[in-house]
Amino acid sequence: MKILRTHLIVFLFLCLIACSSSPPQKVKAPQRIDKIEYFLNGAQQLTQIGKNDSAQFSPYLNKIIFLSSERTHRNWQIYEYDLASKVEKRLTHQDGDVQQVHYFENDRTILYNSTTDEIKEVPETVLPFLVDIPKIQKQKIWQDELSPSEIYLSDLNGSEIERITEQLGFDGFPTPIENGRFIFVSQQPDKWQLILKNSINKSQVVIRESKHII
Repeated sequence: MKILRTHLIVFLFLCLIACSSSPPQKVKAPQRIDKIEYFLNGAQQLTQIGKNDSAQFSPYLNKIIFLSSERTHRNWQIYEYDLASKVEKRLTHQDGDVQQVHYFENDRTILYNSTTDEIKEVPETVLPFLVDIPKIQKQKIWQDELSPSEIYLSDLNGSEIERITEQLGFDGFPTPIENGRFIFVSQQPDKWQLILKNSINKSQVVIRESKHII
């Protein structure tokens, strides 16, 4: 009986050691959906209405973010499609057009540029009279018009919007890098700039300048 009790004590002691040395449980990331499945199973139409463009997967590949127009609204707005629930939702409700969008900081926020403030601050009818900055106007690049726009950050509900740039003209093509940083193209009166921006401390560095679009 004494031997059995000794074995039981040793067994419980080993269990306690195993429990105390086991690593803490990690928080599970959202389920990663393999986008290859969509190609193996054949093409699938995900949207039913409007004009839809610039779609991209979220970092966990469980959602798609894209731009859409010609719905109940005519201008380009941001939508997100959930691949698991097959439900889409509209993220922005702006007066202007959103021109590019990216998931940012994994998929906690979105980074995009939009004309919504520029069309109010500097209407098109005023642009020809800005003699001190004559080149700030629409320009056609790759068959697309680069309308004056600013860069913004917001949460995934399209709220908590933070305006990142504050200068007249086109600020666009925002591209995330890492650690809260991104690069973008900025139109100046007599040149174009490629800028590295830190969204956390708001610092920025001009990487390159050119008289033509970079």
